[in-house]
Amino acid sequence: MSDDWHRLWQALESAVAEPRHPMRLGALGTSARTRPAVRTVVLRGVDRAAQCLTAYTDARSGKVRDLQQNPAAEWMVYDASRRWQLRLSGEGAVDTQGEAVDAAWSSLHTGQRREYALVSAPGDPVAPSPEQMPEDAGRAHFALLRLTVQQIDLLELGDDRHRRVRFRRLHGWTPERIAP
Repeated sequence: MSDDWHRLWQALESAVAEPRHPMRLGALGTSARTRPAVRTVVLRGVDRAAQCLTAYTDARSGKVRDLQQNPAAEWMVYDASRRWQLRLSGEGAVDTQGEAVDAAWSSLHTGQRREYALVSAPGDPVAPSPEQMPEDAGRAHFALLRLTVQQIDLLELGDDRHRRVRFRRLHGWTPERIAP
């Protein structure tokens, strides 16, 4: 694999380990309703061998419904220090059961678990004091969102010249220089 390939996956792996890493927060785009929807997600896991990114989500959220109707999705991150934009396109899926989901739930602290224990689903109106279920009841709403990457578009913004490289699973992840 190319140096670009290794550098971009290494940066994503670092983003999981470092809470303040610029690529930890990304934008996930889905499209299943009448228009596209983009929202911020936190990168929680990277599996380089499987080319898979993971985030946590509420199983009742709009992005989960979107992915159930149309699994095509794109995850975009930007690192201002490197001047990199990464667009990772692929197929999204949501897991609500299994060892990986249980392990992720166990790793959450009380404040994080509380977010999943709201009676109202994400996007629903709430009363001035949102009703909470017992903290452990939030586990029923907790899910892992996975994006299995099919294509990566790396744009490096330069002072004199920009550089753009595309990798596609269909082409064996061979880098392809493309116009920025």
